[in-house]
Amino acid sequence: MTVLAVGPVEHIGSPNKLHHPVLSAWKARRPEASIHAPQGLARKTKGWFRFDAELDDEPDRK
Repeated sequence: MTVLAVGPVEHIGSPNKLHHPVLSAWKARRPEASIHAPQGLARKTKGWFRFDAELDDEPDRK
């Protein structure tokens, strides 16, 4: 089974600050997906990659 067999890819997340190098490849294949990063990863990457949201320990209260 592939990822696409489950349904459209809407969100891609890096589970920690070590697994972000593959995000560029995923974003290239699924440009419509939002990219989520753990706290501090956007700072660590120094702007070479744009994240749509930063994950934290608090639930989204929308």
